[in-house]
Amino acid sequence: MAAVFAHEVTNPLNGISAALQFVKRALESAEFDIRHLIAALQGSLLNEFRDIACPQNIDFQKTDLVKNTKAVLSCQYAAYRKLATTVEVQFENPVPPVMAHVDKI
Repeated sequence: MAAVFAHEVTNPLNGISAALQFVKRALESAEFDIRHLIAALQGSLLNEFRDIACPQNIDFQKTDLVKNTKAVLSCQYAAYRKLATTVEVQFENPVPPVMAHVDKI
């Protein structure tokens, strides 16, 4: 049970770590308004921790990884541009669909 809990906690903690690195860079440049990022983190991280204690309903569906990846990254493109950071997404062609839960992947 401890191993499952540790595994489940790792994902939100990785998110916190990445977000803090982003916030640190944003504060150093003082060009990026981070209020929306902090609000999103508060909501999503609390929900992720609450979800650990609840039974999970995993709805596996054929998922397009390219489309899913681009959708996740699209939320941050403006921030990347302001920080003069280029994000490049490369996949082998064609990428077959995988069975996954879109919101969890």
